[in-house]
Amino acid sequence: MKVRSGNIRSPEVPKASWMTSRKDVKRRLYGTASTKRLSGSGKTTHWEHPVEGSARQLDVLVLPAQGFLGVYSGNFRAVNGSQRKPSAIFLTRKMSLKDLRKSIDLYDLLVLPTIDYSGENDTWADFSLSKSKPAANEEVLAQAGEMNARLKLIEQTDRTMQTALLARIYVRDKKLAPVYDPLNKSLIAFKEEHLLSKVQKIAEDCVRVGLLERHFFNRIHACPSCNSSRLNVREECGHCRSADLEELSVIHHFRCGYIGPESDFGNEDKLKCPKCRKRLKHFSIDYDRPGSIMECNGCGHSSKVTEVGFECADCGTHNDTEVVHTRSYHSYSLSAEGEKFLQELPDVLQDHPTTEEAPSFEHEHFRDHDVLRFITVLNSYKRMASEAERQFCLVQLTFGKREELLKVQGRRAVRQIEKLFLHSLRENIDESSRAYLINERFFIVSSSCNSTDIEHEISEMSRSIVSKLNHDPAVKIKKVDMRDAVSTLLETIND
Repeated sequence: MKVRSGNIRSPEVPKASWMTSRKDVKRRLYGTASTKRLSGSGKTTHWEHPVEGSARQLDVLVLPAQGFLGVYSGNFRAVNGSQRKPSAIFLTRKMSLKDLRKSIDLYDLLVLPTIDYSGENDTWADFSLSKSKPAANEEVLAQAGEMNARLKLIEQTDRTMQTALLARIYVRDKKLAPVYDPLNKSLIAFKEEHLLSKVQKIAEDCVRVGLLERHFFNRIHACPSCNSSRLNVREECGHCRSADLEELSVIHHFRCGYIGPESDFGNEDKLKCPKCRKRLKHFSIDYDRPGSIMECNGCGHSSKVTEVGFECADCGTHNDTEVVHTRSYHSYSLSAEGEKFLQELPDVLQDHPTTEEAPSFEHEHFRDHDVLRFITVLNSYKRMASEAERQFCLVQLTFGKREELLKVQGRRAVRQIEKLFLHSLRENIDESSRAYLINERFFIVSSSCNSTDIEHEISEMSRSIVSKLNHDPAVKIKKVDMRDAVSTLLETIND
């Protein structure tokens, strides 16, 4: 990596290519369009000039591979995915995630429209086509075409689990919502869990960094012994905790004040007070019925108030209200920041991220969203290295005396030193490299990896920069693998 000589400033940042082509992309996708309303749908698009993946025909990956399209062959064209990218997944029988992953990448599996022809995947597939109907379902084709049109707008996004989940929500234009599932011990599940484990945790991580918004769905009780939510909630006797309770009507005799269950007064035709032995003839004159009590057939205890108990259908344990756990479930929708994140990611396959796009400290508090954005940039560099046969080196720099400086100078002063150091790095590295400041770490990404000792060159450069600072932060330098850097940064988000 060649180091710039002298005090050279970073070149003026050109406008990103995607910004100038967004309208062209939409025009190319939709053409001249007229809209019509479908049953059960608020919007759809009918193209006067059909494009690939439109409602007229879809390129589909048929799974399993030996499956056939049958009566739908005129509406779907089978592709193998290697020579032509599919616009949807067409399932001809029930398939496990293990079998699906053998045929298709997890990102595509989560994002592409899924059409079930077998009737055995309808719990998680986007659409279901009946074998008994020889004609194609035009509504399914139209909606799948819409999903592909939205997918085209975010094709440059990275293929991490977080981004795949965001892209799935964006492409389907609806919330990521849980459903009731009596076969699940939790009673509530996300249908995406058939494809991706820990869906809720990934969604909550995205909420924390501002990419998703959550909406309350329900609060469910859970057994403290086995964590199952398949619980029988019942009224119980406060004395022996039996559920064998009987509700009895209560009579109040005005003259002597006796209150007791109706059975104490004899039969309904000839009511007689058990206390004063007087006959009760007229309701509201001789007596009234103020309410009822619960009597336990097990121990004979009676009371106006009962207890609530929880009996687990899975492990059989009994628990009181005080010890039963509760857990809340939410649905998730893309925030404005999340939609912007998907649509405006820098396409590093065409060029390096610009200096202006490089995340750095802009505020008193660091934003986790920049961490996720930088992870996306690193993964894009990795993809470019494999697909475009280009090499990239990643060097990490840290302040060895950062904690000492924090105690003496304070957080604001240390962050100012970090910003000055980052600015100097960007002024001195060559045009093929980029510098970033992420969570107290500096990263330099360079495509000049033919140098005999890139660490030595950066060490000399940082020594020159430090000599101009008021304090020596004891810069530590090491060359790191991009995969290790991504894992480390993900831990900073999940902490």
